[in-house]
Amino acid sequence: MTQRRPVQRNREDIQARKKRELYYRALFFCIALIIVVFDIIFFIAPDKEASETENRTLQQFPKLNFTTLTNGKFESSFDSYVADQFPGRDGWVRLKTSVDILSGKTESHNIFLGKDGYLIQNLMVPSEEDYQKKMEPIQSLVEAHSDLSFYALVAPSALSMLKNKLPANAPAGDEEGFFEKVKTDLTAKGITFIDVRDALKKAGKTEQIYYRTDHHWTTAGAYAAYQKMAEQLDLPGESTEYSHLLISDSFKGTLTASSGFRSNETDPIYVYLPKTPQEYSVSYVYEGKVTASFYETENLKVRDHYTVFFNGNYPQIRILTDSDSKKKLLVI
Repeated sequence: MTQRRPVQRNREDIQARKKRELYYRALFFCIALIIVVFDIIFFIAPDKEASETENRTLQQFPKLNFTTLTNGKFESSFDSYVADQFPGRDGWVRLKTSVDILSGKTESHNIFLGKDGYLIQNLMVPSEEDYQKKMEPIQSLVEAHSDLSFYALVAPSALSMLKNKLPANAPAGDEEGFFEKVKTDLTAKGITFIDVRDALKKAGKTEQIYYRTDHHWTTAGAYAAYQKMAEQLDLPGESTEYSHLLISDSFKGTLTASSGFRSNETDPIYVYLPKTPQEYSVSYVYEGKVTASFYETENLKVRDHYTVFFNGNYPQIRILTDSDSKKKLLVI
């Protein structure tokens, strides 16, 4: 009996080793197969130019030449290209975010998972060099047109306006401090600064002034800022009455897609229509298109309902009204 036991144990060890080897071979084969399949899909699938869920353009295959190879631009651009064009990217982002939420994580891609369904983007303070590059053309514009009046209305974000919605101990950037720096620098350039923070906080007590799933302020938030601006520019503020029309209750903003949080959360979108009809035309200068409305309701059929406002982003829009006033307002 004593001689059989070592032999039996030896056989069991050999069988166990064979099972482990079989397991590792199967695991290696599965991983290799997944890599090969994904590589095939990656190379044969056409590149997407834009992401509808994130509302942004996607990185295309970078230019390959001696310069881009030696300065490192090709490598960094190729990394972005692979990340943007990876097969099933949106699904993988959602899966990762679901795991993060289960582990108690409240931040993803610089976006906080806030209270009451709010997604709040953190502040990325620019370097001093980048900041000055933004300020220089403003200074040049003011100096070149000393006969004009300049005003600055800088839109604060939900990060500083909705601090009570941030998760506990969130490492939020100092937007208040940066805002004060911008205010001081613009005022020093002879620009009248219109501070709308108090107006937004007041409106926020009764209205939703920021979307829960997007970084933009809502129409109610924009209207509160306009009323403050109207005091400075002698524009019709409270004197104009508007109807509030709900045009969508299923808007999903870019923060949902970028973070992966709140994938089922939606926002309502309202438009303001003056109760007294007014004649005006909206001209998209470079596109040669003219319409009679600020709103493109056809865009309610696409994912990004926010493009209902001015049909999206355009380099130059000219609005003509039936007003008798000779004044012109340039908004940059």
